[in-house]
Amino acid sequence: MYRKICKIGNSQGVSIPNELLEKLRLSRGSEVDVKLDEEHSRIIIEPARNHPFVDDNKRTEITSAGKLSTFLQHILSRNYNFLK
Repeated sequence: MYRKICKIGNSQGVSIPNELLEKLRLSRGSEVDVKLDEEHSRIIIEPARNHPFVDDNKRTEITSAGKLSTFLQHILSRNYNFLK
């Protein structure tokens, strides 16, 4: 499947067709892991499954206080300069 790189704010991005997102149970706001495979000159995008704030059964739901705390710490650390 071929896609074009497009401008997204000050960055570049590639749109992902809904049919692929549905098959992976992903939607807007879902966490993904982006890796560079330099050996094969490719970018790999996978659903984030091993992050402490991602629940494999229900990725959009935070089911425990520990995960909620980790999730909030992650959000605050990513947006610290904005929130100052």
